Amino acid sequence: MISLRGVVKHYGDRTALAGIDLEVPAGTVQGLLGPNGAGKTTIVRVLTTLLEPDAGDALVAGRSVRTDPDGVRRSIGVSGQYAAVDEKLTGFENLRMVARLYGMPRRTAAARARELLRDFRLEDVPATLLAGQYSGGMRRRLDLAGAIIARPPVVILDEPNMLKGDTYRTSYLQCTDFKLAA
Repeated sequence: MISLRGVVKHYGDRTALAGIDLEVPAGTVQGLLGPNGAGKTTIVRVLTTLLEPDAGDALVAGRSVRTDPDGVRRSIGVSGQYAAVDEKLTGFENLRMVARLYGMPRRTAAARARELLRDFRLEDVPATLLAGQYSGGMRRRLDLAGAIIARPPVVILDEPNMLKGDTYRTSYLQCTDFKLAA
């Protein structure tokens, strides 16, 4: 589902990625671990088409970041290091807006937003509470819900600290249809 082949990225005279090869099969969860400056965020930026590699290529859901960046973007859901929610909208309004941006019809978008609010344990939040008034954990869950609202084949999480807790990790994996091995 994700394939990096000889990916190189330089920032001036500094090499951030030196011929990275990586294969992530469909249906798996892959984490990139390493110290600050190891290139983790650079890999995420290449996979999300925010950076083009200087050499090599990356395929995401069979699409090249170099030759089909639009196709890559249609195939991914992304949750960045910081929650990207509109603080002046409610949780429902945020998710419905993201769904509509993905091209979902109004009714489908509203139904999917309600489903994810339930799945991410945000259904009991008062309907008039703006996302800017949510706790940090609630905003993070809302952001994660937005990353999967269109059921993308690939979900990329940059610094997924929210998944540290077993309760949230299990909830997230369940609502993304991951099959966990016993």
